[in-house]
Amino acid sequence: DDIGMILVDVRMPFMDGHEATRRIREHEQGLKGNEKESGKRRVPIVALSGNAEYTDKEEAKKAGMDEYLTKPYSLSSLQYVFVKYGLMEKEKN
Repeated sequence: DDIGMILVDVRMPFMDGHEATRRIREHEQGLKGNEKESGKRRVPIVALSGNAEYTDKEEAKKAGMDEYLTKPYSLSSLQYVFVKYGLMEKEKN
C-alpha cells in the first residue's frame, strides 16, 4: 500500500505544487510519532514545471521536493528518476 513516488505539477490551481509538497512533508513528520508508521520511508516527490530557472529549482527543493523535471521532459529523464528511487530497474542495452 506504499506510494512509490509523487509527481506534482508546480503550477496547479487552488494549491500549487510547493504548498502540496509542504503539506505532504508535514503529514510525514506527524506520522513519525506513530509507532506503526515510524519505519516508513520518505516518499520521493518530483516537481514537474515549465520553468528551468535555477531559482525555481531551489524553491522546489526548499518546499521538500526531491527532483525537478522541466517540461517537456523526456522518457529517459523520467526513467532515470524511477531507477534512482528503486521503482524500476535500469534497462540493459
